[in-house]
Amino acid sequence: MEASIKSNIKNTEVNENEKSSKEENKVNMEGFRFFANTCEEKLKVFLENFFCNKSREELHYVEEKQDKLNHGTAYDNSSSSKNNSNSFLNSNDICADNDSSKENEDNNFEKNKLSKSNYDKIAINLADEVEQFMKSFVNERYKIVVQAIIGENKKQGVHIASKSLWNVETDNYISAKYINDFIFVTIMVFLLYNE
Repeated sequence: MEASIKSNIKNTEVNENEKSSKEENKVNMEGFRFFANTCEEKLKVFLENFFCNKSREELHYVEEKQDKLNHGTAYDNSSSSKNNSNSFLNSNDICADNDSSKENEDNNFEKNKLSKSNYDKIAINLADEVEQFMKSFVNERYKIVVQAIIGENKKQGVHIASKSLWNVETDNYISAKYINDFIFVTIMVFLLYNE
């Protein structure tokens, strides 16, 4: 009887210790929501300042043409080296020769030449600067993920959505947008708690 009473006392002590440690590690969600709202306002101001300093020429969409890709050359070289060596053919090599998807891929690249624009560089630069900007406000325990979307503003409709698997008690996101006569920008900053 005494042994069961002692074990019950030990179990309650362990449960109390677990509860207190869980409470210490909990994130104050009201404070975090306030923090997220404050950061969202600061992010909007940051975007305004970032794009107000850009000239009209920098924000105008410029497409940089690239040479079309020649996928057949790499494939032809690899297949000729296989034939010259003393290796055996497996079923993947035979299927690759008869694969019509490669032909479709080659035709697609011939029709649609790849292009880059100045918006690629702006988006990468913006994402890096937003990440550095947010680091000063965010606790070290949070991982910051930044997604920058920039497009030419031609009065079109754009819908942007995201879905993530995360802990709703500790993780959150901040988003901000900027629109002028030339571009639209959406920034999403995901704050993920690392335990």
